[in-house]
Amino acid sequence: MRLPEIVISLALLAFPVRTASPAPAMHAHPLQYPIARIPFYYDGVHIIIAVTVDNYREPLHFIFDTGSEVNVLSDRWKKIFRLYAYRSGDLSGAGNGLKVLPITEIKTLHVGRGELLNQDFYLEHLRNLDTHSERIDGIIGYHLLASYIVKIDFNDRVIELYKKGRFDYGTAGELLRMRMNNYTPVIRAGIALHEGDTLTGWYQITSGGDYGVLFNYPYMEKYRLATPAVLTGKDSVNDLLATRQFLDFRLPAFVIGNHCLQHVDATFCPDVNDNDYFQDIAGDIGNGVFRHFNIILNYGQRELFLESNGRN
Repeated sequence: MRLPEIVISLALLAFPVRTASPAPAMHAHPLQYPIARIPFYYDGVHIIIAVTVDNYREPLHFIFDTGSEVNVLSDRWKKIFRLYAYRSGDLSGAGNGLKVLPITEIKTLHVGRGELLNQDFYLEHLRNLDTHSERIDGIIGYHLLASYIVKIDFNDRVIELYKKGRFDYGTAGELLRMRMNNYTPVIRAGIALHEGDTLTGWYQITSGGDYGVLFNYPYMEKYRLATPAVLTGKDSVNDLLATRQFLDFRLPAFVIGNHCLQHVDATFCPDVNDNDYFQDIAGDIGNGVFRHFNIILNYGQRELFLESNGRN
């Protein structure tokens, strides 16, 4: 099934594990030491990390996704942790409409030696996220990224957290500037056209999306991308409020920074539109692109560092 990257990444399903040949790992400057180094399980699409809540020692399995603008906790833990839902909040999916969910507060979320204090969590039924080997207890993204510089190393399968501020990335990769669309980062990237030109646009960074690129439908219409596309499949995906139909096709090439990736899987749905008032959003860049890189995200400096990791 196709995973549409919505505001909080709730439309996730189980996927088989994929492996790749190891390649040299990315290393920070020797004077920069991580606050925390968290191993992760990678099922081929999702980065899954262990966290603990308050003083409870039982580890919970959270999906870490750069496209998750809010914290989400499985409602199975409400009674066990004696959580009180002190208010409710609205969440939007890929299309129009809102879903009301209860919100609780967790005083301390422990992520390795890193901490997130006094965090709101939306309580949602997440049983359909469980994989064949991992129980999924929650989703986290923006709030971790806003609190630390975060490095995702696919070679060593670890996430490293660093103190916020300026960072010496070294010279082995490429530094890109990014903006924010609400609480989701966006960068410039583009489609390599057959004529040799590149159609560039602003793309959201959604590392947990099960696609290479998920296009906004208005962008598809504006540049008539749907007309020449040769469809490779159709998927029905359960969103927060409805089942939506996604159409799959393949991009000959996709350009991100100085990297040109060949034959990138892409998808679109007429209901998907993440534009804001200040910029046209071309779409979302998902796991199908980011798995090729080790990444450092520095939200404070609005910087994204990419280094090819040898995953093909």
